[in-house]
Amino acid sequence: MPTPDVLAMLAKLPPRCFVQLSGSRGPRVAEIVRGVPSVTDTDTALTADELNAALPEPPTQAQLEAMLYGAMHGWHLAGADAGLTGDARDDRLLALSLLAPSLGEQP
Repeated sequence: MPTPDVLAMLAKLPPRCFVQLSGSRGPRVAEIVRGVPSVTDTDTALTADELNAALPEPPTQAQLEAMLYGAMHGWHLAGADAGLTGDARDDRLLALSLLAPSLGEQP
């Protein structure tokens, strides 16, 4: 069972979001579901930004970073907290830079 700290971090995140990932097959759009330890490739011609904009509450940049970090590294880790700032946020972006370079291009 998740600890209260993990539940508090998850509560700051949307139920799902979309990100553009890089990979050996080229860029692709993947869906992330809060709390699920993986991403799912989508079969769409839309961009991640377009898909996120269509959600009832589009995710913030910090939420996108936290969702990708949680899905790839673990939801129990500090990088999955959308409230990170300063050096801690910079460390999260560095950890995600190869997988999703576009996350670091936005404010």
